[in-house]
Parts: sequence; structure tokens; C-alpha cells
Amino acid sequence: MKEFFLQHQSELLATFICLVAFTILRSLSVKTIKKVGRISDINHVRTRLVIKYVTFGLFVVLLVLLILIWGVNFKEVGLLLSSVFAVIGVALFATWSILSNITAGIILFFYFPFKIGDRIRIQDKDFPE
Repeated sequence: MKEFFLQHQSELLATFICLVAFTILRSLSVKTIKKVGRISDINHVRTRLVIKYVTFGLFVVLLVLLILIWGVNFKEVGLLLSSVFAVIGVALFATWSILSNITAGIILFFYFPFKIGDRIRIQDKDFPE
């Protein structure tokens, strides 16, 4: 066990740094998203959903960095990822609207001038009030 730590000292240090950076970035992004949600008076459930999406994205970046740090063979990872993406691609082709709804939900969370319950008046130039 001692030999493992001595042989992979730089990889372990880089892994620790990546984990600390992930934790800091996640906490900062969660605070920012909660603040945006509170300022914009956005539903708490929607805010939690965006937090989950951002955390998942950060986790994917962390996973890629750890793969690069530990020097995993790219041919094997490429084969695995191509197989996984092929299955996911076929599965998501049938449910493409779910992806578009997730993307639209994230975009509308950060930039949407109206909230649920707001009243909108549409002016018609033929019938002015």
C-alpha cells in the first residue's frame, strides 16, 4: 500500500486538488443559483432542479479530469463512451422533447421576465383602450 502512494504521489495530489476545486465550484454555483432564484422569485423546486443539472455538469468535468490525470487508455475509454452514447442516443432520440425541455428550463431560469401569477396585457392596435 505504501508503494502505491509513493508511485502515484502526483496523481493523488492532482486528484485531491480536483476534488477540492469541485467542492468549491459546486458550493459557489449552488449559492449563486439560489441567490438568482431568490432575487427573481423563482419556484424553489425549479431552483433545485437547476442545481442538480449544474452539479451533474461539474461532476462530468471532474470525471474527465480524473480520467486525464490517471492516464486511462483513450482507446478503451473511447470504445466505452461510444457504446454508451450509442445506447443513449437511440434512447433519447425517442424522447428528444425531454432534452429540449431541460435546456429551455435552464435558459428560462436565468432569463425570464415573467413569473407564474403575473398578469400580461396584450394591446391590440385595432381596439385601443
